[in-house]
Amino acid sequence: MTTSIECALHVSGAQRHPPIRGPQRMMNANCGPSLSSRSRTTVPPSPFTTRSSPAETHTSVVHIATLDASRDFSGATRAARGASVGRRSGVSSRGSSVCVRAEKGNGFDKELLPRGIHGGRSQSEHIHPSVWLRAELRESAVATTSDVEVSDERRGEVELQSPWWGADFPAEETYRPEPDGEVTIQAKEEDPQPSAQPQPPGILNTEERASVQNAWEKLIRWSRIALRRAERDEEAVLASTHKVCVMGGGAFGTAIASLLARNKDSLDVVILMRDEKTVEAVNDRNRNERYFPNIELPKNVRATTDAEEALADVQYVVHAIPVQASRRFLEDVKPLIADDVPILCLSKGLEVGTGKMMTEIIEEALGQDQPLVVLSGPSFAIELMDGLPTMIVAASTDTDLAQHASSLLASRCLRVNISDDVIGVEISGALKNVLAIAAGIVEGLELGNNAMAALTSQGCAEIRWLAEKMGAKPATLSGPAGVGDIMLTCFVNLSRNRTVGVRLGAGEDLGHILGSGKGVAEGVATAGAVISLADRYSVSLPVLTAVSRILDNQLTPRTAVLELMNMPQVPEV
Repeated sequence: MTTSIECALHVSGAQRHPPIRGPQRMMNANCGPSLSSRSRTTVPPSPFTTRSSPAETHTSVVHIATLDASRDFSGATRAARGASVGRRSGVSSRGSSVCVRAEKGNGFDKELLPRGIHGGRSQSEHIHPSVWLRAELRESAVATTSDVEVSDERRGEVELQSPWWGADFPAEETYRPEPDGEVTIQAKEEDPQPSAQPQPPGILNTEERASVQNAWEKLIRWSRIALRRAERDEEAVLASTHKVCVMGGGAFGTAIASLLARNKDSLDVVILMRDEKTVEAVNDRNRNERYFPNIELPKNVRATTDAEEALADVQYVVHAIPVQASRRFLEDVKPLIADDVPILCLSKGLEVGTGKMMTEIIEEALGQDQPLVVLSGPSFAIELMDGLPTMIVAASTDTDLAQHASSLLASRCLRVNISDDVIGVEISGALKNVLAIAAGIVEGLELGNNAMAALTSQGCAEIRWLAEKMGAKPATLSGPAGVGDIMLTCFVNLSRNRTVGVRLGAGEDLGHILGSGKGVAEGVATAGAVISLADRYSVSLPVLTAVSRILDNQLTPRTAVLELMNMPQVPEV
């Protein structure tokens, strides 16, 4: 059986549903009461967020595409987990939500959509890859992850709250508003469809299935308790935060600025940039046209070239300046940053000439008492802008400060773990960029997947050897800030460092590659610095050393790879 849903909801007033926040909102697949074939239920007083005047009355129509009612909603739940777009959408973490796709047309005004859902890499046909519609009925509700077409006569924000997943659906349900504010739910049969193929048997026997279900339910119970505690922390941190400065208007600085702005729509988020044209584009057109020309930034993101204006009265500073430019930049702005303002560092790499990490650079430039958190993990800026699920780690010697940073940044699309292993998080984030160049070289030379796996696994071992000598914890290196970040940077084409390696392997000149690329490939500068660091700790790093020699034109990419593959096994450190 299939079902199609059409909702026409009668909305009046400008009542605002309070936003719900959370560090990581993986949707709960709770099963609630199913819809009867004909029932009558009252809509609560306007769960919609609207910018209309209180006296106006509007109608919103939502068409929800066909879905298979003969199957359970585990697949829909999994899809919903990956599609949330930020706290601004206001979906309750205590229930499940509806992931759909909004289409332009029929007067739908993206300017009035909740912040965080009208961006994306979308072109003319989509406003954003995902939008959360929420609907709350007293007795039952509908949820689906199918594509939909939205026609909004209000030209306002559409939120449809669904606290429960329906376990079963009748045929087609049509929701129509009535003058008294009630909604009639009427079922009608669709055209007959071919009978569904029988489902294949599950892979588990009865005892195994019960054991798996019991283990999962324990995880869910634990998760709900932890999330409730985290929500209280987030509310407190956001309530006390009124202004954040993001230093650096590159791709990741812009993405973090947008995420912060979506977390709290009254938060003043200022990006400190050096390019006047980019500042003008951000302030006048809500665009960073260099990195995200098709994505609209939240209205509470602004930009300036005036450091004094950007840093005045801030509660947090996000550092997103390239590593090699960081020391001089920080020394210039030091008089403007209060001693008790935490620095959240996004920059990854080692300083050329000194081999020092960003924590050391910041401490030397601003003072050792400056509160400091390192942020690292497998994350591409464009996917954060698109609201796709991402996990990073906030590391600090002050775990309370790391927790505050997590509460500030966490959203439906960004999970922020905390750690006290600053060295492990930082050195992994720096060295994975060098290893990504090696992985790209193998790809550019077309040496195959076996060689790719061999060199990257050897490189992972080298990063572990050096990190542990420096005092890193093994658990950090096997987590998202270690292996997770290495996997993403080495194997995905969005990586700038991997792209440098691919082009080197294909025979291009390094100077031409760096001159034609957008953004900074930190691994190029870090490659030389890591060798001096390895000498300091007496660690042999064959793969990372080979990358440094290739970048310095001492070896050709093909010769370097062949020599590495024919070396004797390097003893474990």
